[in-house]
Amino acid sequence: DCIIAARISVNTMSASRDAWITAQKRAFTGWMNIQLAKRNIAPVNDIFTDLEDGVALCQLAEIILDCKIKYTPRERIKMVYPKLENINFALQEMKKKVFVSAEPAQIRSGDPRMILGMLWTLILRIQVSEVSIEQKTAKEGLLLWCQRKTAGYRDVAVRDFTNSWKDGLALCALIHKHYPALIPFDTLTKANAVDNLNMAFEVALREWNIPKMLDANEMVQAPDELSVVTYLTQFFHAFSKSAQSEVASRRVTKLVELTQSNDEMKADYERRATELVAQLKEAVAQMEDRSFDNTLAGAIQKMKDFENFKSTTKPALTSQKLEVETIMGSIAMKLRTCDRPPFHPAEEIALPAIEALYAHMEEEEAKRGLALREELMKQKKLASAEAQFEGKISGLEHWVADKKIFLDNDNLGDTLGGVQNSMKMQEAFEDEFRITRQAREVECERLAEEMLGLHYQEVQISERLAALKASLDALHEQSQKRKAALEQARERELEKERLRKEFAAMANEAQRWLRDTHETIQDHTFPEGLQAITDYRAKLDSDNAAIESTFATKLAAMTELDGRMTAAGITDNKYTALRLSDMNTANESVKEQIVKRDEAYRKELEHQQ
Repeated sequence: DCIIAARISVNTMSASRDAWITAQKRAFTGWMNIQLAKRNIAPVNDIFTDLEDGVALCQLAEIILDCKIKYTPRERIKMVYPKLENINFALQEMKKKVFVSAEPAQIRSGDPRMILGMLWTLILRIQVSEVSIEQKTAKEGLLLWCQRKTAGYRDVAVRDFTNSWKDGLALCALIHKHYPALIPFDTLTKANAVDNLNMAFEVALREWNIPKMLDANEMVQAPDELSVVTYLTQFFHAFSKSAQSEVASRRVTKLVELTQSNDEMKADYERRATELVAQLKEAVAQMEDRSFDNTLAGAIQKMKDFENFKSTTKPALTSQKLEVETIMGSIAMKLRTCDRPPFHPAEEIALPAIEALYAHMEEEEAKRGLALREELMKQKKLASAEAQFEGKISGLEHWVADKKIFLDNDNLGDTLGGVQNSMKMQEAFEDEFRITRQAREVECERLAEEMLGLHYQEVQISERLAALKASLDALHEQSQKRKAALEQARERELEKERLRKEFAAMANEAQRWLRDTHETIQDHTFPEGLQAITDYRAKLDSDNAAIESTFATKLAAMTELDGRMTAAGITDNKYTALRLSDMNTANESVKEQIVKRDEAYRKELEHQQ
């Protein structure tokens, strides 16, 4: 110890002094953070400044000395005195186990020599001293352990805690000895010292959470012995003990410590049991929780939290329960050995109560696991139903939009054939609409009912389904209006056809009549004899009057019918090529023939006179 203290107080050249202070500061900071992490305490960044209020120092002392210090929390410190008092509390606890010469003011002022000396003393006495190989303890034992573990490795010869570790091969060999798969030792060479060291540092940090206490470049130049010892001690503890042996070691240590004072043992049990009961009650409350947010993401997160509880929280509670049971067993043994009355803690923290609470937690854990699995299955079912619902209702909404465009088209056809084609398309739409409502809408309703039955997005789904029904109803109403319009259009086109046919019949009949009348008028054969031909004049006049009257009647009927056709919008007639103008032309021709016949009659009358 004197050698260590002397080492820290050496006043060498400034550059050399700064180098070993930097190296030890890094190593001791890493060691201290390892201890603080055991209770999930935030790490320190700079041991020369972060210990000035004494809080972190008290926390460190509580962890490594397994004691309880009533220090002032950081948030309540307003002045210097509580800081010095905290530091003094921690130093007093340390002095019960090890020799520490540092004073509170030196720690608060960040004296590197005193802080490094104090921490090294703790490391040596508390952790390095645990190394025991063939009756050799502390550094000698650690060196012997390193020598045996690296024996036989190429280019490795461990003789000290400085130069033997410069090229990184010894550290890689130490890891390779215990975990060959982590270090490709056969590929390593002395020439790549920095790479060798950094590889070992990274593996140690990744696999055993040993912080990087050393710097590869500094190691290659001049390794600091205390820093190397501190770092290698972490490997000794990581490799030498399994988790179960560490727990057993802590229990044995607690048993030995508990024998020192019955009151202290009882207080420790009560404190731990009280904490355990509180944590178990909290765990029970978590396991009894059946509140879900009715989403798949929420169910998945709840299941992850539950799996984390089983893999992390519950094992920790189980470990705490076993520790409490062990402490109680130790207390009972000590009391029996000392012939003292048995220890009866308060009923709520007694072992039967803890056991009952733990059993209740496990019972609720099983129920919560079942509830979570059911919820997850329900949410997966809902997610599937929602995806189907969205696909089907979106498709149906697009279908409604497309069909609305079809129904919005007011071009019903401008011929009977066109109207009839439109009516066929309308009938096809009505068939499709009926099938759609019977199948696709019903399927949307089924999926919606499935989700609504599980109280999933009730407002959104109900509104979406109602909107779909309204749009389908509106589409049906529009379809009926279009169907009625098509019926009216068909009636109009049928009436047009009837008018065309009626006009064609009139025109054809009038044409035949005109043809027959032409033949009659063109016959210029008159009776013989003056009296007969004179009397024939009356017949000619009567025939001419009849022809004019008949034609006028026919032309009037055709004119009236042509007016109705024009009013109906008829501009063509596939049943006849004759037009009203053709009738007027024919009328003029008849008149000319009548004039010619009258002229022939006059000449014949003159001839017979």
